[in-house]
Amino acid sequence: MRLSIATLGLALTACYSTGEGITPPLDRVYFPVGLTTNCDQRAGAPTKCQATRLYVASSDFDLQYNAGSIQAIDLERVHTLLDAVYPNGTTTANCKAADLGTQTDAEQLLAPGPCRGVDLTKADLLVAKVGIGAFASDLILTTDLSGTHKRLLLPVRGEASLHWIDLDNADNELDCGQTDGSPVCDRAHRVGTDPAENTRNVRMPSEPYGIAVSAEGDAIAVTHQTLGQLSLFYQEFNGDGTWPDGDNRGPRLESITTLSSTRAVAIAAAPESQYVREKRQAWIESGQTSADPYPPGFLVTYADSSQIDLMRFYADTPSSPARPFLQGAAAVPLRANSGGVISRGITLDDSARRACDERDCAADSGSDGCKACANESVGVYVSSRSPASLLVGATLPGTLDTYSRDVPQFVDAMPVPLGASRVYVGKVLNDGNLETRIFVVCFDQRRIAIYDPKSNRIEGTIITGRGPHAMAFEYSENPPRAMAYVGHFTDSYIGVIDLNRSNLRTYGKIVMSLAERVAPRASK
Repeated sequence: MRLSIATLGLALTACYSTGEGITPPLDRVYFPVGLTTNCDQRAGAPTKCQATRLYVASSDFDLQYNAGSIQAIDLERVHTLLDAVYPNGTTTANCKAADLGTQTDAEQLLAPGPCRGVDLTKADLLVAKVGIGAFASDLILTTDLSGTHKRLLLPVRGEASLHWIDLDNADNELDCGQTDGSPVCDRAHRVGTDPAENTRNVRMPSEPYGIAVSAEGDAIAVTHQTLGQLSLFYQEFNGDGTWPDGDNRGPRLESITTLSSTRAVAIAAAPESQYVREKRQAWIESGQTSADPYPPGFLVTYADSSQIDLMRFYADTPSSPARPFLQGAAAVPLRANSGGVISRGITLDDSARRACDERDCAADSGSDGCKACANESVGVYVSSRSPASLLVGATLPGTLDTYSRDVPQFVDAMPVPLGASRVYVGKVLNDGNLETRIFVVCFDQRRIAIYDPKSNRIEGTIITGRGPHAMAFEYSENPPRAMAYVGHFTDSYIGVIDLNRSNLRTYGKIVMSLAERVAPRASK
C-alpha cells in the first residue's frame, strides 16, 4: 500500500478531534515525520559538534491514537550495537552478537538490512520521551545565541500550533512542561492557538507543514500547504544571547503573510556570512531607528507553482511595541526542467562561504577578504516531482558589499527516482575526509539519490524500505564515522545508513533498523 502524505493527510485532519481516542505509547516510533540530532544541522550552524542524541517526531498519521510523540534515542548506545553486529571493523553482519534476529531475503524487501529491528525499550536506546499534539509535520533544532541552550521546534497540524521543547544542557532531556502525571507538553509549550498571544490578534492558520529558523535564531517561519500563507513566530534573547526564563520564554506568533501561490510546502532559511552578522550587530548597537538594512531571508517553494519566493524578515524594532513581519523580496521562476511545479523540498549549502569565513575573517573581521566572503555564492537545491529531478543552483553574487542577494539561479536538473520529496545537505567520509553530498529522498520508489556537487552527478542510490521521508546526519572524527538516519513513514521505523566510503560492502546501505517494522493499520 502506498501512502500519500499530501492527500491522505488532508482527509485525516478534517476528522481529527483532540481528547478522543487512545493515548499513544510514548516509546513507540509511529509514522515518523521529523528527525534531528542534538547538533544544529541548519545551514550556517557550527560543524564541530559530536551528536549524542537522535530525536524522532512521530505523527499518529492513521488516527489510531489521539496524539503524537517525541523520542530521544541514545546514539552512543546505537554505536555499541553496531560494533557488536560488525565487530572489529568488519562489514559482515553478526546479528546474534547484538541479540537481533537475522532477516530473510523476503523480510529485507520491506526493511533492508541484515538484522531485524532493534526493540527500543529492550535495548535501552530511549533516554527520553514526551507526548505532543497529533499530526506533527516537521522537526528542527535551534540553538540560542550563546550556543549553550538548544530547543526543538515542530509544527503540529492537528491543532495548528507550534510546539517548542527545550533540551536540558546536561543530558539532553526533553522539557516542555510535562509532569509525571501528564507526560505531554503543556499548553504553554504549544503556541499559535490563542489570538491574545500577539498584537495582531491572529491565530495560526490550518495545515502547517514546513519550518525554518533564521540564521540568528530569532525568526521562525512555517508554511501552510493549502492556504498559501506563512506564519511568523519570534523568540527573543537576553542580552547575553540566552533565552529568557519562565513560562513565557518561548516563541510567540507575530504575523501571517499571504504568499504568491496557494500550496506553500518547503522552506529554508538563507545562511549569513560572518561579515553580515557583524554589520547587523554594529547597526543594532548604534541605536538606529531605521529598518534593518541586513534583513534575514527565507526561500519558499510550492506544490502548484514553478517559482521560489524570497521572503525577508523585519524585527520592526523602531516600533513600540515591535511587531515583526515577513515581506516578499523577490520571485524566481523555475525553468531548469520541463515542468517546474510540485517542488517538495529545498536545502542550502553554505560550506564554501563558511570555509572562506574561517580562512579570511578569523584574524580581521573587517578586512576586504572577509567582505568578499559575504558575496560567496551558496548552493541551492530543490527536489521536484514534475518531472522527478533535483534542481541545481546557487545564489547570485551580491550587488552590495555587505551580503549575497539570496536570490538563486538554477543551471541544471538531475534526474532522480519518482516521488522526490525532501532534500538534505549531508556529508560522506572519503579517505578520512568529510565531503558534501546532496541527498534526495524519493518517497514513492523507496530510494535516496546521492548527488555530488563537485562532479555534478548522481553518484549512487540508497535502497530503503517503504515510505522514506525525514533524514538526519551524524559525523565523528574519532573514531572516523559518517552516518545517516532515515525515518520510514509507512512502516514506522528508523534506518541507519553507513556513509563511510571505505566500507565497500556497507557504504550507502541500511546496516541497522531502530524500532521494529510495523505495517500501517489500513494495510492489515
